[in-house]
Amino acid sequence: ILIQPESDYHSSYERLLSKLRLLRGEDEEAAMHLTGPKVMALTSIQGHEGKSLSAYNIAIASARAGRRTLLIEADFRAPSQAARIGIDFDPQAASEPLRYYGAQVGNSIQMVFEVENLYISPSPGPQPQPTAIIESSEMQRFLRDARARFDMVILDTPPLSCCEDALLLEPYTDGLILVARPGITEKAELDSTLETMEFSEDMRLLGVLINAASTPVETKTPAAEVTQAEPLETSPEPWSAQTVTSSRIDF
Repeated sequence: ILIQPESDYHSSYERLLSKLRLLRGEDEEAAMHLTGPKVMALTSIQGHEGKSLSAYNIAIASARAGRRTLLIEADFRAPSQAARIGIDFDPQAASEPLRYYGAQVGNSIQMVFEVENLYISPSPGPQPQPTAIIESSEMQRFLRDARARFDMVILDTPPLSCCEDALLLEPYTDGLILVARPGITEKAELDSTLETMEFSEDMRLLGVLINAASTPVETKTPAAEVTQAEPLETSPEPWSAQTVTSSRIDF
């Protein structure tokens, strides 16, 4: 939606943000003063599900809605994608990642001039020991500062199939959004992951973002939450199916 400002997908991300604002915690009295989760992590089960594109588009939509928004590229196993939106990256950060996050918060955050209110923290990856960065006091302090300084913080984390990074970062967020894509995400893996998250007392799943759903879906059922978007990663042709007559999307 940055490349195509008039994209039809923009309304889908605006709708997603509206649904997030309606989420409430277990303490209803305290939740009355909240506007939904402030810090969230996006992950997926495997690659090519459009997770990074979704993270970028949610951040752009949030910034355009007037919220001071920070996108943190929290995949330390892959190179930064910030160059796609014209953000230069300091190569020294790759050799000194703890100093990169341990300095003043502004040193690892850059303004996106094309989108008012949008900031990005490029990843210093790929790193040989990404888990050490996540568990470092520098990263924990960085995330606390980001929560205090921004209206919304979005973490783009690696897929669950390759590592546990998203689960390690989840305690520093208000919950996870799982990105799935018909034709790419395996149904058995999706069911297993959702079941694990559902029964976990320490993890909060905010919802599932169904990406690249090319067939219109009726959303009369409240449980059906659908956001359409195109994948950022190189991947096969979008999934297509015959006419869908209910709010369910088959994987």
